[in-house]
Amino acid sequence: MTQSSKTLSEIEAAVIEGVQDSAGQQGTLTSTSNFVQSGLLDSFAILSLIMQLEQQFAIKFTIDELTNTELQTVSGMAQAIADKLAQNALN
Repeated sequence: MTQSSKTLSEIEAAVIEGVQDSAGQQGTLTSTSNFVQSGLLDSFAILSLIMQLEQQFAIKFTIDELTNTELQTVSGMAQAIADKLAQNALN
């Protein structure tokens, strides 16, 4: 399966795994988990997570996109990745 054909739930699972790896712990994360407000990730870990996901899915976020608070939740980050994959598939 190509990255562009990943389902949203598969992308959410990858985001959860990335957050857990960046946090250095296994915890209960759901699609609505906010890993910033919960204090699970600090600013360095968030940047590391974003770089990891960009590499994993062959996407790139712009500076403006990174300021979107929806990227602080598992579902928001997964949706942004899905949108980028769909956009890349059209190009």
